[in-house]
Amino acid sequence: RTQGLRREEVAQRANISPTWYTWLEQGRGGAPSADVLNRIATGLMLTEPEREHLFMLGLGRPPEVRYRNVDSVTPRLQRVLDALDPSPAIIKTATWDVVAWNRAATALLTDYSKLPREQRNILRL
Repeated sequence: RTQGLRREEVAQRANISPTWYTWLEQGRGGAPSADVLNRIATGLMLTEPEREHLFMLGLGRPPEVRYRNVDSVTPRLQRVLDALDPSPAIIKTATWDVVAWNRAATALLTDYSKLPREQRNILRL
């Protein structure tokens, strides 16, 4: 038995029939919907680039952009930022909201902790 998921397991995770999943793999199941591809990507635990590749193969176009609302970073990522001292470093969202920074960024740029969350946008500053 090889490592990884069997077709039946992937189909179950994606909530589609194993027969149809097999047909999709073989290229004879017709074009899947974006919803089905999202469920397969979730079932396979694909990364965002892998998900985009799946959409390009299945639909010939990238998926709709998904933005997640991010308010903070993990403690582990904050430790990485802190370790970059004395280099200023920040982490921003896709909409340029600053969600994390280190001490050097506070000294060089601004003290983001004194700003309300809604005002921590680089473009607005």
